[in-house]
Amino acid sequence: LILRSSYNILHKSKKAGIRFGKNPNGFAAAAVYLACKEKDAKRTQKEISQLAETSELSLRQRRDEIQKIL
Repeated sequence: LILRSSYNILHKSKKAGIRFGKNPNGFAAAAVYLACKEKDAKRTQKEISQLAETSELSLRQRRDEIQKIL
C-alpha cells in the first residue's frame, strides 16, 4: 500500500511539472513519508530520510513542494 501510494504521489508530482533535480532521493523520501501519513503508518522523518540516504531537511522541503500540488 505504501509503495503504491508513494508511486502515485510521485506520478502526480511529475505530471504537475515538478522536476526531481540532482537528488531524486529527497522526492522519493517525501513521497514515502506522505504515503505513510496517508495510510496511518507510524514512520518518522528521521527513519525515512536515513533509509533514503538524504537529510530530514531535504525530505521536508520536497514534502512541502509536493503538498502544494496535491
